[in-house]
Amino acid sequence: MQKKIKYGKFERDEWHPLYSLDDPNIKKVLDCIEFMDWKDYQLWVHGAILMDRITHDLDLTITGPYDPPRINFMLETIIACGFAHGVYVDVKYLVEGQIFDFQEWLDEPRDICNLYATYKPAIQVNGITFRYGVEMDELWVAEQCHPMKKVLHLNMPSPVRLY
Repeated sequence: MQKKIKYGKFERDEWHPLYSLDDPNIKKVLDCIEFMDWKDYQLWVHGAILMDRITHDLDLTITGPYDPPRINFMLETIIACGFAHGVYVDVKYLVEGQIFDFQEWLDEPRDICNLYATYKPAIQVNGITFRYGVEMDELWVAEQCHPMKKVLHLNMPSPVRLY
């Protein structure tokens, strides 16, 4: 996929389509981040990669203790690994709230709004800048409400813990 993305100090314009968690390109990214100390932290995967369909990003959420320097290191490292291997990784740290599970939401539909930290407060895609984060205690944070309208027609599987 051709899409020029500039995110912080990383830039790339060639991205792999992704097919499943067994995709060799995803394996490269997961191998690249495996060295990090995951003690006390969890890494969750969610979104279209868990379905039998092609997607263009890998959605990840980190949970664990509130330690801004460590969180920033984890976010930057995961982004760096994604850019290095041509996998756009949409990774966030869950500051406040709960891991969104579409299957649980189906049992009790309601708006769920979480506060997430991201690697940087803005991203540039094909020359257009999207700003979404504000600085809070050394982190770039933004609120995101679930479910997102784009997934309401899908039967999204529950998140899977990787680490």
